[in-house]
Amino acid sequence: MNGHEVYERWTILVVEDDEGLNALVRKTLERGGFKTLGAFTAEEALKNLDNNPKMLVILDYKLPDIDGVGFIKEISEQNGKAHYIVLTGQGDEHTAVEFMKLGARDYLIKEANILDYLPETIKRVIREIETEESLRIAELQLKHSEAKYRALVDNLGEGIVVFDDDGNMTFANMAAKALLDLGDSGLLGRNIREFIDEGVFLNVQNIIKRGEFDKLTNMDLTVEASSGDQHEVIFSIVVPMMDESTFNGFIGTFRDITERVRAQREVKYMAQLVDGVSDAIISTNDEFKIASWNNAAEKLYGWKAQEVVGRPISEVLKTEYPDGENSEQTDGEVVQKRKDGSEIIALPAVSFLKEEGKESSGMVVVYHDITDRKHAESELKKSFERLKKVFDSVVDVIGKIVEVRDPYTAGHERQVAKLAVAIAKKMELPQEQIDAIGIASALHDIGKVYVPSEILSKPGILSRQEFELIKVHPALGFEILETIDFPWKISDIVLQHHERLDGSGYPNGIKGKDILLEAKIIAVADVVEAMSSHRPYRPAPGIEAALDEIAKNRGKLYEPKVVDICIRLFREDCFTL
Repeated sequence: MNGHEVYERWTILVVEDDEGLNALVRKTLERGGFKTLGAFTAEEALKNLDNNPKMLVILDYKLPDIDGVGFIKEISEQNGKAHYIVLTGQGDEHTAVEFMKLGARDYLIKEANILDYLPETIKRVIREIETEESLRIAELQLKHSEAKYRALVDNLGEGIVVFDDDGNMTFANMAAKALLDLGDSGLLGRNIREFIDEGVFLNVQNIIKRGEFDKLTNMDLTVEASSGDQHEVIFSIVVPMMDESTFNGFIGTFRDITERVRAQREVKYMAQLVDGVSDAIISTNDEFKIASWNNAAEKLYGWKAQEVVGRPISEVLKTEYPDGENSEQTDGEVVQKRKDGSEIIALPAVSFLKEEGKESSGMVVVYHDITDRKHAESELKKSFERLKKVFDSVVDVIGKIVEVRDPYTAGHERQVAKLAVAIAKKMELPQEQIDAIGIASALHDIGKVYVPSEILSKPGILSRQEFELIKVHPALGFEILETIDFPWKISDIVLQHHERLDGSGYPNGIKGKDILLEAKIIAVADVVEAMSSHRPYRPAPGIEAALDEIAKNRGKLYEPKVVDICIRLFREDCFTL
């Protein structure tokens, strides 16, 4: 924009009570390219004033209705943006100073040649005003820009610090102050040497002075705040400050990575824990490709981590399920192959990883090697089976000893055992209890080895004394069997197998709940088998008579539930002895 265009934007208000002079001044100014307005009194002038900042008032010192000082005060109240030049017919230095203090741009004497230089004076004043306005706007813009960038710098997440050429801290943004726990006065006296070694700082200075800025690298530092708290940071020199190629400081940034470093340490610690456990721990990504493989996994399977990471877990761990389960099984024993092809047996524990928005983010599997344990269990099972065969043979031999003493009851123990076990199974007793009933049944008459054989095989009716000898065989059997460390109460069952619910049994006459369930079962089986078999002193009454006997004394001599199941076995399930 040229000077003429600048003047055209201004309006000149001529306030002069001399109508001739007023018109002459306006005409002169208009020839010079100015827009003008005229007023003869202060009242008229004030009506022409508005908030136009581009208005310059040519003011007569003395007006009919007010003096110049009073008028200027009213102008300031009505239009604080107005500018004015004072004209006077007689002036002195004191008056000029007073007007200049009130803001007058110039003070001119009404002399003969005033119209010759008035236009140029007005132009000069306008240029001064325009220059001042430009400077004011530039200053405001500068302040606004400074405030904007300060706000931006203060709100950055990274700490920004300015150092002078000797490393003294001269500025820190809010993030840096918070990180280092600095107040406004806390900057004084802080030097970069508190954070980095003297040698490192001198090296930085030399790099900057040589202009080798690409050699400035990030530094991992531990800085201590005023509070004593320590922070892990990445320190970077981002802008070396140069003045005519002379190094005069630099700007550095502190990025607080304390939480990240803490998390990395925790991850490292957890990795050490995982590598220190004896179980194989394997993690996968959401495609079930191996992401991690601990030391125990390397030892168990023979694969190094670098050989398997990134491969599908199903490809590396060839897994079979002994019981025929499908591959979706997440617990139970599995058979797997090592790198060398040998097999192991492992017990897996699987945890699926969940991430928001995803069905699955992978899994972590812990494999506990139970190969040695399973082999030991297999050998133990084989050993147990061998011992059981020996045990069963011993029991059978003992039973045959009784049969040799009493040939008329040959097979009685085996038949009682057969029926007693059938009753126990029908009652759905635990297998251990069923085994105990089978053994006790096979040995229930072992005490008869102490009874004279002529009494056992006597064809006639026994005398009272002979029957009393027979009645001691449960107690004699107890004495024989209690010396053997059975896993069940075999000796107690044998002792009680002739006891009855009402207390009429022998040898101790106990009753009801005091009698073991196993003894109650054998008691029913013993009676049924004895009555269905021939004896030297009587013919066999038969199975129906036996069932009638236990039914008649159900709840009196014999356990009701045992009686009911025994009868059902014969009459509904077609059981035979």
